[in-house]
Amino acid sequence: MDVYIIIAVVAVVLGLAPAFMARRQGRSFVLWWIYGAVAFPVAIIHSLVLKPDYVVKCPFCGGMTGVGKGYCRRCGYEFM
Repeated sequence: MDVYIIIAVVAVVLGLAPAFMARRQGRSFVLWWIYGAVAFPVAIIHSLVLKPDYVVKCPFCGGMTGVGKGYCRRCGYEFM
């Protein structure tokens, strides 16, 4: 029983590495943390080859929105 707890703790801690790397590229930290905890060897390689998810800063509220969106998710400001 103790071995399973140790394995679970190690998996959760190892999952932080790909999560932080993916977060720098604009991806979801929590989803990548789960992915990294479940499949660490694959997730770490995947996070290293990620291309940035381009975002723009809203001039009205300062929120971050994807480039393809025509409006801000937070305030509804429409980009020209």
